[in-house]
Amino acid sequence: MSVIGAISSSVEAAYCNVVSFNRWLAEDWGFATENRIFGVPLMVLLDPEQSVAELDRVLASGARMVLLVPRPAGTRSPADPVFDPFWARLSEADVPLALHAGDSGFQHLYAVHWGEDPNVPVHHFSPLQHFLAMSERPIVDTLAAMTLHNLFGRFPALKVISIENGSTWLPSLLKNLDKAYGANRTHRTLGGVLPGRPSEALRRSLYVSPFPEDDLASLVEALGADRVLMGSDFPHPEGMRAPGDFAKRVAHLDPTVQRQILHDNAAALLGLAPAPV
Repeated sequence: MSVIGAISSSVEAAYCNVVSFNRWLAEDWGFATENRIFGVPLMVLLDPEQSVAELDRVLASGARMVLLVPRPAGTRSPADPVFDPFWARLSEADVPLALHAGDSGFQHLYAVHWGEDPNVPVHHFSPLQHFLAMSERPIVDTLAAMTLHNLFGRFPALKVISIENGSTWLPSLLKNLDKAYGANRTHRTLGGVLPGRPSEALRRSLYVSPFPEDDLASLVEALGADRVLMGSDFPHPEGMRAPGDFAKRVAHLDPTVQRQILHDNAAALLGLAPAPV
């Protein structure tokens, strides 16, 4: 995913890399191997026509989910109406979008203005660079742009999953979306007039995979038990060394909620049957 940040200035190079990656993924892993292993193809929003073409190609090959790095779409919002054909196809196919943490390029948007070198590798980021470019800001800014530019008003059936971004940012995001909505009397945005409270629009479309140390009970209360997903990507922040240990983190919740988080919610997003009771 870091390659996207490095080559986003070259549209053709970006799409060549994405298409090559997705072909390799399909050949090596498949998009739904034995209905158990689901390779998730990578998308990039820079050129509307090329984005639609690659989305159509992977959907025709059986993709059950697609992935974007949370970041601007070049110099546009991902909710800019110019990308509506992409979102329309995704919504019509009932295929979720995963927003997975990666090289957001935010070191060029933010860190550089605080005297930081934006050209260092991600693993050499300073603490401030990490705070500005690799923690909450990319997912919060991206979801805010999608919501306040009315993407979910235009495509209410769209499903968006936040992966490897944690969840502690969610309550303040919901509150601040409504605060921004209330501060604008016309509610007119890049994507049309907002139909109502933006927090409600986001709640209808959003699913979240928390970090193991996050307050899962509060997340369930804020978003709903059917919108919380177990994540496992050790040694990345989202995963645990033994994935089964995540069950201990939800043991205090109602058994039905446990089953939803550990299996049923992800299964529903992938079109699979729920776990037997």
